Amino acid sequence: MTHFHLIDSTSSWPAPFDPEAAEIGRQDWLEAAAPLPCADTAKEIAANPSAGALMACIFGNSPFLSVSAIRDPEFVCRLMIDGPDETVRRILIDLSEKRKESLNENTLSRVLRIAKRQIALAVALADISGKWPLSKVTETLSKFAALSLSVASAHLLRESAAQGAFTLKDEVDPENQSGLIILGMGKLGAFELNYSSDIDLIVVWDDERVSCTSDDGPQSVCVRLTRQLVKLLEERTADGHVLRTDLRLRPDPGATPVALSVDAAELYYESLG
Repeated sequence: MTHFHLIDSTSSWPAPFDPEAAEIGRQDWLEAAAPLPCADTAKEIAANPSAGALMACIFGNSPFLSVSAIRDPEFVCRLMIDGPDETVRRILIDLSEKRKESLNENTLSRVLRIAKRQIALAVALADISGKWPLSKVTETLSKFAALSLSVASAHLLRESAAQGAFTLKDEVDPENQSGLIILGMGKLGAFELNYSSDIDLIVVWDDERVSCTSDDGPQSVCVRLTRQLVKLLEERTADGHVLRTDLRLRPDPGATPVALSVDAAELYYESLG
């Protein structure tokens, strides 16, 4: 018999709001798992009273978590067995490694969206099960958001350098000394993101550090990179989206570009901010 770290004999789950949806979701999940190596584990989960009650809670209460679980039954089985702490640790390590890889944009887009789906499942089940306090839930969601920003930024800096826009000072770690500065404001800055939060960003560039080799100049290059960053995170694909972004907390957002120089930001805050 498989031991499930996510549950124990005292586990208690919210009853499904829609019992019919809970049963349909259970059947769909088992069907999705049937051709996979996790098929037997999935049957054990469905047959286990406590694990089955948790799955009913998912399928009977949350359409988003239901779709996420049905799309990735192998991940759900690993999550049940390993528990949320080990699962989240592995997701964040794997995603961090992507910062060092030269992936094409379609591949990176999919990697980020699958990681988002898996983080959402792991954190939600840790939350629902009572395994994690609220502070750990919001901290983990915030860590994922910050890491996603880092991975996406590294990719875009590497791509821009390949196209002749930048000279990177560190090709292994493109963000290092790049001169591009992304400030996480609001809930992200406080590591208090919730499940539906967008992320508030201010993007500035340091003229003394940016090695721009494009005829367009650093302003145009950094604005273009910022727009690409927003698209990479926000765009809805077949795999969903990563994060909604909001750039309106920058100085004078109605009149300034989405990325501005450090000097311009300093002048604004010294005189008007």
